[in-house]
Amino acid sequence: MSTYLVTGCAGFIGSRLTRNLLETGHRVIGVDALTDYYAPAAKRYNLAPLEASTSFRLVEADLSEADLGSLLEGCDGIYHLAAQPGVRGSWGDSFGVYVRDNVLATQRVFEAAVTAGRRVVYASSSSVYGNADRYPTTESTPCRPISPYGVTKRCCEELASAYADSRGLAAIGLRYFTVYGPGQRMGGGASGVLPIFAGLLGLLLLIGSLAATWLREGR
Repeated sequence: MSTYLVTGCAGFIGSRLTRNLLETGHRVIGVDALTDYYAPAAKRYNLAPLEASTSFRLVEADLSEADLGSLLEGCDGIYHLAAQPGVRGSWGDSFGVYVRDNVLATQRVFEAAVTAGRRVVYASSSSVYGNADRYPTTESTPCRPISPYGVTKRCCEELASAYADSRGLAAIGLRYFTVYGPGQRMGGGASGVLPIFAGLLGLLLLIGSLAATWLREGR
């Protein structure tokens, strides 16, 4: 049985990942600030089935300030999914929130991971591409973000590269596009394209499985 730190555990993706880890026999330390970007009640709803497990421990904390070293004690790996989402909201005075919750928080996670000698799977975004010249994009498609949000996610990727080159960090970033599934928030742009993406479900599950295998076994 392994123990994993999952940041953003109350969100759509984080709660589904945490549930899967628990169902496959692992322990999870979940960290979430429970911000009000969307209804905290929805996040509490996501947490309810997780908190019923004795293998789950919730830590309500802000990653820009939390003692990450102590949270990583006894952990075998890190899934860093916490972030301030939203393209439209990243302009103007709110940009400071995105810098703190995306860039600073991620830098602190990477620093703690290096100190503890732990691997990290972290969430990036398709927003790093901006308006790509062609689709579908690949990992070699140039990154030209056109929103402050996209800039912060690209900055996280550059931080991962810097920590890997200079400090030996082992990290993999996943550039999420439109993520959907049971428990998603409805009413946004994603809900209208679900039928189109339904046929890709097997591929998405495979990608997630490969990332989990790398985190556990390094291959």
